[in-house]
Amino acid sequence: REITLDPHRKTTSLVNNKLRSSDVTNAIESAARQFPQSEHVLNEALHYSRGYSHDAQKQALLAYLFTAGRKVVDDHVREVVKQQDVILDRWQVTGWAYQVDPSGYTWQDIRQLNKDFGIIEPHVQIILTCSIDQIPLRKAYREKEGLGTAGQMSKGKEHVILPAFVEIFNFLKDKIPIEMIENAGNPTPNLEDQ
Repeated sequence: REITLDPHRKTTSLVNNKLRSSDVTNAIESAARQFPQSEHVLNEALHYSRGYSHDAQKQALLAYLFTAGRKVVDDHVREVVKQQDVILDRWQVTGWAYQVDPSGYTWQDIRQLNKDFGIIEPHVQIILTCSIDQIPLRKAYREKEGLGTAGQMSKGKEHVILPAFVEIFNFLKDKIPIEMIENAGNPTPNLEDQ
């Protein structure tokens, strides 16, 4: 899993939490105090985010931090893939969709950021999503205690993420083997029921 190899994941998580109540500069300063080993990448992320509109800065900042971590994972993957196939959970294409901000930060911007970092694109992609009519059910489920599988990561942004996945799928379908599969199971605390 990408998350297990990303050295900036805890820093990114802290920044994400701080951004809910403060601006990008304060979030970066707070994270740099707590994670001094990430100070360089935090400053790079801040510089990168300033190239976008005020409304899109937070999302651009987070995308940069996620991509910086993904670059470390990518270096690892390049070595491992010389010996065996690699299957990655929540890799690059997921980041393109999850880090979108409809008010000025597109999945194409995130794709370009990944290219600028030199991160390899997948040879095969599977996108697992849910039907649009399940979104209210999943949102209601997420308001409860976090149990089971309910797409916790999107935190109610499915109306942004799902259209981005559809666009990404249409963009990639002539370039690589790709499937988009709908998970029709209702969210439930019991994984066997799911």
